[in-house]
Amino acid sequence: MKALRFLCLFAAIPLLNGCSKDAVETSALSAPVLSRQYRNESVTVILSISETNVPTSGKIQLMIDVHAPPVDEVIFPEVVNFIEPFVIANGYTEPLQILPNGKRLHRRVWRLLPNLPGETIFQSLEIKAGSTTITTEQVHVFVSSLLPVNIGPLEIKDIVAPVSLLPQQQKKRRWMLNIALGLAGSIVVLLVHRYRKKERNPMVALSHETALRSMRNLPADEIEKIHLLIEILLAFVEDRFLISTRGKTTREILSLLMNRWPPLNEYLIAGEHIRFSHKAPAGFTADLENFVRSFIEDNQEVPCD
Repeated sequence: MKALRFLCLFAAIPLLNGCSKDAVETSALSAPVLSRQYRNESVTVILSISETNVPTSGKIQLMIDVHAPPVDEVIFPEVVNFIEPFVIANGYTEPLQILPNGKRLHRRVWRLLPNLPGETIFQSLEIKAGSTTITTEQVHVFVSSLLPVNIGPLEIKDIVAPVSLLPQQQKKRRWMLNIALGLAGSIVVLLVHRYRKKERNPMVALSHETALRSMRNLPADEIEKIHLLIEILLAFVEDRFLISTRGKTTREILSLLMNRWPPLNEYLIAGEHIRFSHKAPAGFTADLENFVRSFIEDNQEVPCD
């Protein structure tokens, strides 16, 4: 039995030593590389950085502990400007802890990612706790590259020359190019032809459009308005029905119309009387304007496409 106990004890010694070694290594890895403590009155600030020499593929943990009285409000600074050109991967705030001396432990943690290789200087930080302000010192951090030091400029080598086309492929390409050029030339010729055709045949306003446009600016005086309405009506009849009315008297115009539009003849005769008497019956001007407008709209020309 005693021999069995000694054997068990002897076997347990390596296991105990192994556990102790792992604990020591874990503790060593978790300890920060740089830790600085600052104190002002009743406030203590501890700045911890996990690495001061990191490769471009690594990361750094930055931690700030503040020991302050319970009544003091702790304000952490924005570390974005402090860590440039590093960037913040993530960050968090640990729950508030109560220390044995009655103070409160405020802790903020950030994980930082490096940028380009070279030396970086973390600038000073200001931490406020109540009316107390503590300023930290600058920290020098070196970022190393994973590439070899003596590496030369990267060059693209051994590029194979393009393969020349076969005779059939060259013939097919020329054939397709000729077709494309022919289509493009045809389109250009068609567009030029249409453009010149539009220039030779400018759009001419239709007779009813000209007449209705003239009625937009009628004079205010009734006698003058009646004369102008008669002129617009006769000009429309001449242009629309090819009946020559210019330079002719009212009697000659009536003979040409041959009682084709009786109301038109009546308004022409009434307008002749008003031209000599310079007196218009009440409401005649409005009736004449409505008749002229409706006559033009009823006999307007349909444009051709």
